[in-house]
Amino acid sequence: MSTLNKYIYLQLLKIFIIVLLVITTLAWLSQILRYVEFIIEKNRTINEFMSLTILLYPWLISVIAPSAFFITCLVLLDRMLNDSEVVILYSSGVSPLRKLKPFLAFAIAVTLLIYFINILITPWSMKEFRDKITILKTDIINNSMIEGRFISPEEGINIYIKNKKSDNTLSGIFISDTRDKKNDITYIAKSANIIKRDGEIAMIMNNGVIHKTEKYSLSKPIEAINFDRYVINLSDMYTENNDILYKPSEKPLKDLLFPDKDQNFDALYLNKLKLEAHMRLSNPLYIMVFMLIAFNGMAINLRIRSTRIKPIINTSIIAFSIKILSIYALSLATKNPSISIAIYLIPIVTILTILLNIIYHSKNGRIITLRDKI
Repeated sequence: MSTLNKYIYLQLLKIFIIVLLVITTLAWLSQILRYVEFIIEKNRTINEFMSLTILLYPWLISVIAPSAFFITCLVLLDRMLNDSEVVILYSSGVSPLRKLKPFLAFAIAVTLLIYFINILITPWSMKEFRDKITILKTDIINNSMIEGRFISPEEGINIYIKNKKSDNTLSGIFISDTRDKKNDITYIAKSANIIKRDGEIAMIMNNGVIHKTEKYSLSKPIEAINFDRYVINLSDMYTENNDILYKPSEKPLKDLLFPDKDQNFDALYLNKLKLEAHMRLSNPLYIMVFMLIAFNGMAINLRIRSTRIKPIINTSIIAFSIKILSIYALSLATKNPSISIAIYLIPIVTILTILLNIIYHSKNGRIITLRDKI
């Protein structure tokens, strides 16, 4: 490996990491703002908030990586032009194809990394994110046991909680149960905990008393039973939905390509699954597409005295147009799956076209020399 190639690899790595982290973090901040109010309502800690929202990072990285690498290539090529490094390359007779090699090798490495994230990491992290969100939404302690309020999870049941501690221990419990046709029962306890086991939900009350009175009878005395520990089954009042319908972005690739036939998904949902699979497989290809567009626009036949603003703008417009075309192809494929091949043809044809152009320049010796610079 030549010294120049090592320099290019190092610069690409440094710039790409910085650009990717900055853009991904900004996108991550915009995403987590939607969950701030939700977390506050659920009375969760900052650590729980961070452990939840950080799961969005792999998905954001896989989406942003192609654009981040495009910016990286533009920045590095512009810097090399500014430092007259490209002039030395051209004057030394190095062909465009040889100049492309370090960029191409680095782009291939990044593409493989994003494929790894897309296929393995992102589905796992998004599934974990959905599971945690669902747990928060179905947490009866935080959703139903509201301190200082009477709540009625079922007709004939009224529950009052005086305090709820940070560890979800309840204190000052009052429960009125009038569901029985003959007797009214009142539970009073100093503290309680809610447990979930084998699909059952129960409240364990400590240090309390049970008052039992016969309905429509004023002559019979109230029956009082003191207890140190008493368990009430809440499963009839609170049911947990363990069947989570995962979004296509939260499913592994094999479930997207080969959906479970027993689920009886409708045609529209099956199309969405296929579309997500196509997006996951085609998006990393744009790392190579954008790198070649940047290289072709900035490093071939570019005179050092000419302004670099115009090539940057033109190159950006081309890259943006290609991406818009791919989005349009995805939208068409949603309605007509038979044209899904276009999702892959757009990046592949672009890659081959630019590579052929660079090879043509290399074979025909169209290399700018120092004479062109003077």
